[in-house]
Amino acid sequence: MQIIRICSILQNMKKKQQQSEHILQQTGLKVTTERVCVLSALMKASKPLSVPDVYKAVKKHVDQSTVYRILDQLVESRIIYQTDFRDSKNYYEFQDHHHHHIVCTKCGTREHINICLPPSVEKKLKQTSKMFSGTLDHTLEFFGICRVCKKC
Repeated sequence: MQIIRICSILQNMKKKQQQSEHILQQTGLKVTTERVCVLSALMKASKPLSVPDVYKAVKKHVDQSTVYRILDQLVESRIIYQTDFRDSKNYYEFQDHHHHHIVCTKCGTREHINICLPPSVEKKLKQTSKMFSGTLDHTLEFFGICRVCKKC
């Protein structure tokens, strides 16, 4: 049973690496070992990662300053999503589907939520703005108190 689980994990790792390489090629970024490592780490993560989290996942293959540069490149290329959870850190996430988060302001617990602004809001923004013709991207994070903290 243990051997089957290890084989499954190895196959999944190889698949994430291949997906990472394909995504980099599609966006025109050069496929490097370092970029593949960083993107694969984000693809494997079940939650948004801070720079120290990313570095911890890839430090055998990528130095910390390179992690910063790669994250900036991946955000600029719109491969990954960058957000802020009001704790003085940036977080990075590969999203296989667009979503946002709700964050507990007491304990920091985060949950993915599949809520987004309706297209009418972007249309209204475009009509209202005097300086912009539209948006390319947005972040939308909600903050509140989780059920566990509310009981305390």
